Amino acid sequence: MIVSRLQSLGLHRLDLLCGYFFHELGVRSLQHAPALLMGFRGVANAPFLRGRDIELDNLRRACGRLSTVAALKAAAGRYNDLSLAAGHARLFRIDERKLTIRPLFDVTSAQLKEALTELKRPYRAQVHSMSLVRADRPAFIPVNFAGEYRRYPIRSLPNQVPAPEQHAAPETRRTGLSVPWADLLTEAREMDAIDESQSAARRGNWHARLKAVALHSVDVEGHFSVEGSLVLDGLRHLIGLPGAGKTTLLMCLLRYLGKRGTKVAVFFPSIEMCRQYLDDLRRYGVQAGLLFGQSRETRLRHAHKLGEAIASEDPLRGFALSSDSAPLFEGACALPSLTTAPSPAFAIADSFCSRVLQAREKSGEESPAATFVENLCPVWSLCGFTRAARELPGASVWLGHILSADTRVPRHTTGLDERYFELIARTFDLVVFDEADRAQQDLDKGGIAELSLSGHDRSFHRQIQRSTLQPIAAGQNAVLYGVDYAQLAVEIAEFEKLNVALTHAVLRLSDGIRKDFDGLLMSPLRIIGYKSSRVPTLSRNDTS
Repeated sequence: MIVSRLQSLGLHRLDLLCGYFFHELGVRSLQHAPALLMGFRGVANAPFLRGRDIELDNLRRACGRLSTVAALKAAAGRYNDLSLAAGHARLFRIDERKLTIRPLFDVTSAQLKEALTELKRPYRAQVHSMSLVRADRPAFIPVNFAGEYRRYPIRSLPNQVPAPEQHAAPETRRTGLSVPWADLLTEAREMDAIDESQSAARRGNWHARLKAVALHSVDVEGHFSVEGSLVLDGLRHLIGLPGAGKTTLLMCLLRYLGKRGTKVAVFFPSIEMCRQYLDDLRRYGVQAGLLFGQSRETRLRHAHKLGEAIASEDPLRGFALSSDSAPLFEGACALPSLTTAPSPAFAIADSFCSRVLQAREKSGEESPAATFVENLCPVWSLCGFTRAARELPGASVWLGHILSADTRVPRHTTGLDERYFELIARTFDLVVFDEADRAQQDLDKGGIAELSLSGHDRSFHRQIQRSTLQPIAAGQNAVLYGVDYAQLAVEIAEFEKLNVALTHAVLRLSDGIRKDFDGLLMSPLRIIGYKSSRVPTLSRNDTS
């Protein structure tokens, strides 16, 4: 809400940041703004900032991409530049080197006062305006194929389609969770009984393993004492050496909480671990769901890893075998099969969940000038492509990777425009991070923009080949009639030439150069400043 409010007031995000530091905190420099925007609890709990939790939360939402000094200085340079958006009156002067700030006007503007007031209001997710396709009106999917954009009508939609299950906020949140150790041992016995009744090939022996585990707490003086209950209020760290029983405890705990309807989100280092826990928890009668990213590359990567896991455990390399979690990774959208669009126009993981078109006015559906708007897919609740997201509202235990929480919640399942980490923070009773250091490492990596130029199937080089050069080489060269497309093809060919030269140079680097750059961040300035005479180049006369 604070971001849209800034836009409506005609303010820049640095107007808000400078105004908060100058007028609210009485600080005349943004040098320490990154520490404030990183979200560290130790900073927010400082006496200087006590009681400002709502303000800091909203400030991070508005200025979250300014959490490093480099990013802040770059933004300050753009802010001070004359190329700011037309009509924007800069409110502060920012020193791009020292990050000191001073207002340009003696009187605080009414817009900035309103923004600072909005900063103190609790955040509320915005309501999205999308709705399901109307059954009594023609619907279309947009297809861009072979240089031609067309709308293909959807035909033969089912008459009876169940409504998608919604994410509902609980009436009361469970706080101060405490699980008696004796209850966990009882849970372990029930799990062993299920293994026995199902003649499980891989039995857990949960009771024997959990009975060998001892739960200790340590006081301020370093003395250990055995605990009879596992208390799960606030922030808790569970520490143990390999083989101490952390996995056994977590499995029994999730079954205990899941059977009692406690909403728990567990983040693991990989989706492969999530799949193993998912299969086990469902076998023990727990309603568990899998949370993973929905981009094309993410879905393909997980599907390939699932296939490798199935094949590695079978002498026939997975022939005619599957997994209980395999249907969650289906990559085929149902809508193209209900149209006359050509099959080559669609790739695995292409979907139209929120891109179904309908005309604004019923009378203008056939008019060339008709305005079409995007709507939600009417068969979302039946589509195999959305199975994983569809099961989450009814699951009490969610399993996923920390970066998957940054996925947008499907609008079929909520009226709010939010992401999963916001939904979890708002509605869940407990969040567990397995290997918290790995989770932090993945979050740090997620904040860095990466582009793979070449070298594997999902690289930038491969993508532009598929989308441009390969279709032209296969005969779809009518698109070259357009000047812009022809120029794009020329630029891509030039990129390929330079990429080959770069790869050639890297492969021929001497041992001395490799030693000089070993363990260093290959920044542009470091590469430019290096002795270029020692770097091999590809020339027309090079025949070696």
